[in-house]
Amino acid sequence: MGPVLPFVSVIVVNAKGTRFLGTCVSSLLNTDYPSFEVIVVDCLSDDIENWMQRRFPNVRIIHFDRDVGASEQHNVGFRHSNSRSKYVSFLDNDTTVERDWLRKVVGVMEND
Repeated sequence: MGPVLPFVSVIVVNAKGTRFLGTCVSSLLNTDYPSFEVIVVDCLSDDIENWMQRRFPNVRIIHFDRDVGASEQHNVGFRHSNSRSKYVSFLDNDTTVERDWLRKVVGVMEND
């Protein structure tokens, strides 16, 4: 049995639609790291709760019907992250990641 890897919260900031969001979340859910959550913080996307539930039922969505600004979206995501998270990663909705990205990032953090 290998070392216990720390829990990580990955927060995706999204606004005004889902054009890139599906690709972003799909790549995140393909991550080979065993201990993480994904939270999407959205502003102004119509019917995003249903869209997320149909496509990504295990991803938390926090939605605002008004523009709260990117800084507040990051802060809200952080406040809603799991209390056992040792690390928090913030990504924009047009980001895609490699399967081993989180393992590499946590490896650097834990070893440096």
